Amino acid sequence: MTSERADQSATPDNHPQHGHPGATLAAQREAMGWSVEQVAEQLKLAVRQVVAIEAGDYASLPSPAVT
Repeated sequence: MTSERADQSATPDNHPQHGHPGATLAAQREAMGWSVEQVAEQLKLAVRQVVAIEAGDYASLPSPAVT
């Protein structure tokens, strides 16, 4: 973690106010100019999973693995 990131993470002003984590993901992805496909590749998820997360459609995601 860089000192710049540490400084940013502690301030309440930089917390996204998009409503749900998927909206935050979509906003940051778009700000970086990344496609859904690029995010899916980086996160090792299927494109449909990234789309579901961005839409807040968590019911469409696979169930957690049972160990």
